[in-house]
Amino acid sequence: MTKIKYRIILLLVTTALIIGSILGGYNIYNLMATERTNVTQYRDTLYEQFDRTVKLQVQTAYSLVKDIYDSQQRGELTPEEAKKKAADLVRNLRFDNNNYFWIDTTEGVNVVLLGREASEGKSRYDAKDSNGILFIREFISNGTKVDGGYTDYTFAKPNETEPLPKRSYTLLFQPYNWV
Repeated sequence: MTKIKYRIILLLVTTALIIGSILGGYNIYNLMATERTNVTQYRDTLYEQFDRTVKLQVQTAYSLVKDIYDSQQRGELTPEEAKKKAADLVRNLRFDNNNYFWIDTTEGVNVVLLGREASEGKSRYDAKDSNGILFIREFISNGTKVDGGYTDYTFAKPNETEPLPKRSYTLLFQPYNWV
């Protein structure tokens, strides 16, 4: 009788351990799946916030350039003076501490590029990032859409050589064909 009693207890304990392990594994799996979902949602929220911020900053820079263009239209500045003033303004603008603006023409000629002044006045139309993306063409293509657009690419920070993933918003300033 004692042998049967121990076998029943052993069977119940083994069954409880198996069920507990299955339930524990299921709970761990659900926690991990929930965590992945939360991380994905957090990343998406950060991207959306960045997109709104960078678009607003570009629109602000656009407005400043438009003010200079309006001065040109009123005859207060020559076209050359206005373009130089606008380029200098953009060259000195910053947002979110270290982020900066640049300008390329719709033909891919660089007008302003912080830390890479040697590029200014030269074509970057065929420039590729470390992944082979013709990013200037992408800037132009996305920037000439009705509301502008975003481009993902890799690029080194000013005065650095290691390319990092970047996302930029470009918008066409039609009077000067600047993106």
